Amino acid sequence: MLLFVSFAWLVLSAPFALHSLLANFIGYDRLSADRNLFVKAVCFLLVYVNHAVIDAASIRGHVPS
Repeated sequence: MLLFVSFAWLVLSAPFALHSLLANFIGYDRLSADRNLFVKAVCFLLVYVNHAVIDAASIRGHVPS
């Protein structure tokens, strides 16, 4: 279970980290600013799913808190 939580953290948190790093290096026009906001919202949702996975695993006692 701990291995699953580790992979879930990697898969669900990496998009936000990569987006945050790449957003600083790419210039934006109005269309890409809207797309950037959408991608950022999806990345936040993935991070929330990651928190839910970790909370569910810790409630069942598989992950030390």
